[in-house]
Amino acid sequence: FHVLPDDPVDEVQREMIEHDLGQVPVVDGDGRFVGIVTRTDLIKLWALVPSESRTKEIHQKLEDALPEPLMNLLLRVRDVANDLDYSLYIVGGFVRDLLLGAPNLDLDLVVEGDAIRMARNLARNIGGRVRSHSRFGTAKVIFEGKPPHGLPPSLDFVTARTEFYERPTVLPQVERSSIKQDLYRRDFTINTMAICLDRDRFGELLDYYGGERDLREGCIRVLHNLSFVEDPTRILRAVRFEQRLGFAIEPRTEELIDEALELLDRVTGERLRHELYQLLSEREPEHILERLHRMGALVHVHASLRHSPDMRQLFVRLRERFSKMRHSRQTWPAGQPNGAFANGAGDG
Repeated sequence: FHVLPDDPVDEVQREMIEHDLGQVPVVDGDGRFVGIVTRTDLIKLWALVPSESRTKEIHQKLEDALPEPLMNLLLRVRDVANDLDYSLYIVGGFVRDLLLGAPNLDLDLVVEGDAIRMARNLARNIGGRVRSHSRFGTAKVIFEGKPPHGLPPSLDFVTARTEFYERPTVLPQVERSSIKQDLYRRDFTINTMAICLDRDRFGELLDYYGGERDLREGCIRVLHNLSFVEDPTRILRAVRFEQRLGFAIEPRTEELIDEALELLDRVTGERLRHELYQLLSEREPEHILERLHRMGALVHVHASLRHSPDMRQLFVRLRERFSKMRHSRQTWPAGQPNGAFANGAGDG
């Protein structure tokens, strides 16, 4: 199968879908090979040229999902960013869940510009104080007093950035970059989508890496072959998302997990503890632990960590007990990860 240089993009797409092709050769009128078109080329094109109807659809989804006070606040934030000639995006888990029809209010906001400068301007504009971390280009605007109903107590902003890992398992070095490169540093394709909030692009969906396709197919896929080498804790997150969403880790990603399991031995206890708390905050963490056990991952988190056949029933009994405690207005003991058997909250 092949296409001609002047064939429309729709024709290329049809050939790929009908014949399950990852790439299609391009030949001239004499049948000579002149190039190749890949799925990645089409994905990039779709991300860069969103349709007007699709943008309106995403805009409406935002209107339906966000409380009016929060939407109004985001528009004020957008105005501050645009007045500095910066672009503002919602990225990651919020976008994923919005497209799945189960939006959350955990907003991950990325500034294509200087997030710290923008946050300081915003704080002066609406009242509040700023906490910032210059190494990572992050800022938190904390609002003064009790926030109105429908508003969070603070908003977090991140400068669009790219990352460099000097060696496996350690935290990366970062530098300011574009939104496209910022999305590429994320863990899985389903978490790489962004929605632009700019005045002239409001509701525009950016999907450079096939995230919406993998959402439709129920697929957990990393962006590149070194993903788990750079950050082995992504192994735990891959299984957590797989079990939460009812998706499947695609075969190549599962191969990469198997090759990187031993690198979990080198991750700091603090980082592993954070991931385990996130895992235990899911609705049914026993399924995640069982899957990690079958993969051979738990023993690399801790040598004595196992998942037994009795553990599933133990979690069920604990949830029932905690439900009764909540019903009687008792609280979970201090210091425990109280989301473990409650509402399934996570990091997105």
